[in-house]
Amino acid sequence: MDAAKAVAITNLSDISDEELFELKYGDVLPIVLVPTTAGTGSEVTPASILTSHKDQTKRNIGSFKLIPSIAFLDSSYTSSLPWQITADTAVDAYSHAIESFLSVKNNTISSLFSQEAMTILGKELQIIAHRKELASENMESLLYASYLAGISISLTGTSIPHAIGYSLTYYKEMPHGRANGIIMPSWMEFNHKMSQSDRITKALKVSSLASLAEFRELMELLCGKAPACTPDERKVFLKHALNTTNINNNFVIPRPEDINEILTDCLS
Repeated sequence: MDAAKAVAITNLSDISDEELFELKYGDVLPIVLVPTTAGTGSEVTPASILTSHKDQTKRNIGSFKLIPSIAFLDSSYTSSLPWQITADTAVDAYSHAIESFLSVKNNTISSLFSQEAMTILGKELQIIAHRKELASENMESLLYASYLAGISISLTGTSIPHAIGYSLTYYKEMPHGRANGIIMPSWMEFNHKMSQSDRITKALKVSSLASLAEFRELMELLCGKAPACTPDERKVFLKHALNTTNINNNFVIPRPEDINEILTDCLS
């Protein structure tokens, strides 16, 4: 879907890759999207995240011109997905919801969407994690929650897990949602340590999770262990994360050493 958004731009604008990434484009074609996974939420967002080999990371070419004119959501298109892709994309949707809820830009409207998405996804992720067979009702719930989470990040943006996770995808070829899931437990523990905010407790509660330890256990069941990363690789990942705007969306604004601590905790 993100590629389709890029095509909608380049069909009307003869521009270079760099001009595309710098948002130097005019009108775009009308966009109609049909999600085939329950994860990205791109069918309702202004974002299009593409790989930039020059920058060795992922970059957003988004603008409100890229909000689709029509989105068709039919969970039958997701029914044949393998378990791992279902898990990876559901974790991606969940990361959207919880990052939005714990964003400095969180507001009354985004909170309604993100909390409803977490309520649904918290239950569905536990079903997926325990390898139970998913019925059509589960697939519908996952797709609906992904849509809700997509709306919430349209209002708030994503934050630290996405900023760090891009490097795991680029350098370690890890699917995007799984990369976010690897980062999220350490990110949540950082937030709790730095704020003691009741928003963290509320996020866990609506997700049907009793504690941060339970949160970590669920993410490990869904995403597995982190890939082996050397100290030099972590330095590269830190540099890329600090160059994003995402990290400043977190409701606890991190220092460079905080990002490094999260990286070290989840990737050592």
